[in-house]
Amino acid sequence: SYSFKMRLIVKAKEREMHVVVGKCFRFFFRAINKEYVWNAAYINNLHGIFGLQEIPDALGWFITLFAVIYCTNAINFIDGVDGQASAIALTAMLYYAWLLHESLPVYSLACIAIAGALLAFMKFNIWGNPVKKSKTFMGDTGSLFLGLAIVMMGVLANNHTTTMSASTDTVFIMSFAPLFLPCMDVVRVVLHRVRMGLNPFSADKNHIHHKFLALGLSQHRVSFTVSMINVIVVAGSCLLAQLTDANTVILVILLVWTISNIIITRLIKEKIKK
Repeated sequence: SYSFKMRLIVKAKEREMHVVVGKCFRFFFRAINKEYVWNAAYINNLHGIFGLQEIPDALGWFITLFAVIYCTNAINFIDGVDGQASAIALTAMLYYAWLLHESLPVYSLACIAIAGALLAFMKFNIWGNPVKKSKTFMGDTGSLFLGLAIVMMGVLANNHTTTMSASTDTVFIMSFAPLFLPCMDVVRVVLHRVRMGLNPFSADKNHIHHKFLALGLSQHRVSFTVSMINVIVVAGSCLLAQLTDANTVILVILLVWTISNIIITRLIKEKIKK
């Protein structure tokens, strides 16, 4: 029958799509394997952070392992409202696509591919309707993959500085700028839990998106606000990287972040009193 033939055609097209997607993923992960295993891509230079330049291989591998675990989970923790983690990851992928387009064009294309997938995902994650079963969620698997992809691109950018306009002393800042906001949020939350005598790995509602929700913003507005703050942090870091040294950039970002959180906390307390 006609419907039977159509089902056969659809199944054939699905198999073709699976083959294409499978080839894309094999190509991507082979490229990662070639760069990371055979060429040993790891953080081998801190470019002026704490006055350090080139570092021993053992220390470089340790810092890289810590950075991968820390930054990957930071993206997972920031995934608290619809569209937030994906918007931050989208900004990071577009940023690295520009940063790596000359020195590592294959990875630049990989960033563009991930950015395209994120745009499609965000449509159904933010505006999807659960009643019509068109709502999608990222889950831990998606956020952890994005965190790994972002920190991987940061490591690659840190080791390939030919396309950067900043001096070599600020390459580290340029390379990891998209991760500053998620990582600072994790540090703030963990310090708060320790200060309150709680388990630093316990769940709570002290992340940056929880603070904006407490101010009365909707989930969509929270996602948009945090995403714009992230863009400002990335752009501000890159601008400061052209003007001063890496340690000063880090101090300025931490100072602004601390003051901003103090102001937001006071606004929440005033709102509760009212």
